[in-house]
Amino acid sequence: MSLPLTVRRTLLAAAVILGIGASGLVNPEAWWARYAPQLWLVPLVPVWLSQAVGRRLVAASGGVVLLILALNAALVGASYARFQTKMTSALRAQLVSLSHGASTPLVVHFGEFRSNRVRLRYAGIPYVEVNAPGDLPCPNPHQLVMSPAVFCGQFETSPSHRDSGSQD
Repeated sequence: MSLPLTVRRTLLAAAVILGIGASGLVNPEAWWARYAPQLWLVPLVPVWLSQAVGRRLVAASGGVVLLILALNAALVGASYARFQTKMTSALRAQLVSLSHGASTPLVVHFGEFRSNRVRLRYAGIPYVEVNAPGDLPCPNPHQLVMSPAVFCGQFETSPSHRDSGSQD
């Protein structure tokens, strides 16, 4: 005896949701959205199921959910892109300013973000690395835009740099 098509699809949808959920739970930090992005797929399964049922009201409600998900993705994506563009511009401006004003090497503590060495090298900014923020020779170090890296050196902080995370 075989199950009706609707029941089979519902069971398949439940299995897919459980599979997606299980794949997220493998990570103990799954409650952070960035560590379990596949969980975003869970609302899509009922949408898919609603389209397969064949009833207009159910299919229309699934379409509304899909529209809301697409709108949400577009709004979040646009906001993220705008913020990243602003921060990238601020970082580039800071690096240009540092490259023009660096007659002596910057004294830098990179912290966990050692890739900032590449940024400074690429921008032609000489630097000397220290192991701890307390090893910096200045009392009020500046902060590299969107980074925990702090530095001392000849650098005038513009208002845009202050707004983007510099310490004074």
